[in-house]
Amino acid sequence: MSTPLKVYIDTNILNDVAPKDKPWATTKWGEYLSELSKNGTIEVWASPGNCLEIALNPDLDHRNNMALALNTLIRGQRMMPVYETFVIEKFLMNVGQVWPEAVFYQPLQKIKKLSQQIYIALIGQLAALKDYDCKAGFPGIIKPKIITQIIHADLFEDPKAKLVTRLEQLKHNQYLQENYFGKYEQMSIEELQNLEQSLKDKKYKVDKSAVTFLKNNKQAFIQGYSKEELQFAVNQVFEYFDDALFSIQFINISKNWNPLNDSSVKPLHPELIAKFADVPDRNDIAILLQALQERFYQKLGVPQMYYEIIINELEKALNTGKIPTGGLILDGHHASAAMNVDFFLCRDSRLLSTVKSMYKRVNEIDGGAREAMDSMGEFERKIKTALNKK
Repeated sequence: MSTPLKVYIDTNILNDVAPKDKPWATTKWGEYLSELSKNGTIEVWASPGNCLEIALNPDLDHRNNMALALNTLIRGQRMMPVYETFVIEKFLMNVGQVWPEAVFYQPLQKIKKLSQQIYIALIGQLAALKDYDCKAGFPGIIKPKIITQIIHADLFEDPKAKLVTRLEQLKHNQYLQENYFGKYEQMSIEELQNLEQSLKDKKYKVDKSAVTFLKNNKQAFIQGYSKEELQFAVNQVFEYFDDALFSIQFINISKNWNPLNDSSVKPLHPELIAKFADVPDRNDIAILLQALQERFYQKLGVPQMYYEIIINELEKALNTGKIPTGGLILDGHHASAAMNVDFFLCRDSRLLSTVKSMYKRVNEIDGGAREAMDSMGEFERKIKTALNKK
């Protein structure tokens, strides 16, 4: 049997498969996807983004129908891990290229599997429990999506001033996502949703100097946010310090830090080297971990490409003075979903355009044939074409 084609169905397309008023298994596209899945033509993969979007649907019947469809199509198992784990995987790969014997991937694989299990549990609960709002059982993973969109919206209150402040923070390593999240964490999901909606309903008057400033400093923003993104991912994935210790042999790295052919790498402080020659404590290891991030963040294609797209979308949003429906259009979950499937289905025109642009670049680099489309009808045609090529 040939390898199944990997498929991601964004929640807005899932509406066609599992609408409000008809059981998903009896719809045209529900039956079609079920058959393709059963005969091994496709593998439907869900992402944490799917789970969060379905969980935030206030119509319990509709939410349940979509969750049933997705849970069945993924066979209760094909769930992508959270975006941060992809960032850390690329980080470890770069470290491993310099020190192959100093990197171990087993702890990260366990963390990936745990994140997949968490979101499978959420989609399973949404599918099994229709009569009460079970999203209340997962506030720790639902709130961040809403808060992220509120943080994006915060820029629009005074774009030029906020952009200037953020760039300065990024340049001096003072910008931290955790700090921006902190002031919203005590709010309930309902309070956050109300705040988010009030921001989306507003039309903002944006001074064109804000757009000019963003254009002139685009690369500085991309580099700064990419660096902070790696820091955020390290804090999220290596929440338990031992996971970092078991993933990276820091003592070996400290002994062989300076490359012979790369003058751009800053040497380690002599006192730090001396501590690693003796018995380093956790603070010493944290300093070396930070030095590794400084050394490799510019080589991580995932956050670099992600933030280039984000900054371009922010520029478009500032020009219109209107916050996009989902905050800045490509979040980490959509980015990782797009990069790990053959077919990406989505009706949001801005997101679709963004993913198509990303696919064009990625396909040119790796010779792949990923495709993005905006309807089940187009998907059906593309599947037939793909099968004819095999």
